[in-house]
Amino acid sequence: MRIFLMKVAMLVFLTGCGLGESVQDVQGSVYDIQEDIEIGVEYEVSDGDLDAHLYVTNHHTEAISFSGAQHIYWIELYENGETMDVDEQLIEGPGVGFTMDSGETIKGHELTNVSLGGGNEYEIGVHFDSLFRIGDNGEELELQFDVMEEIPLESEE
Repeated sequence: MRIFLMKVAMLVFLTGCGLGESVQDVQGSVYDIQEDIEIGVEYEVSDGDLDAHLYVTNHHTEAISFSGAQHIYWIELYENGETMDVDEQLIEGPGVGFTMDSGETIKGHELTNVSLGGGNEYEIGVHFDSLFRIGDNGEELELQFDVMEEIPLESEE
């Protein structure tokens, strides 16, 4: 009986700690595949803070090279339909121009510790615009991604 009462007291304490609105923990990804190239953002929300990173995966059987002449990419984050001003950090490649082997995945920009408030709607996505070449002598092609999805957050009270 004493253990049961301790469990009930702990449950009451834990539910009482969440007074006010906070955001549930969630993990997910937003991505698209074009020309056998996958571009996406993986994200995690924990304790109301968002961490996310952009990634590129080469699904071709050959290496691909991205041009340094045109290479624009970023993570997009919206709160209630408005663009959030957040600082992205470059973690590892891709640089100005880069080559990826078949099956290789590289990470690009990341967002860390972005506070998300309860009761708001958030969307996350990726913008990627680049010229690339398949193999050593392939023609230069353009690749454009604009992918956006809602982060499936539920407020806790």
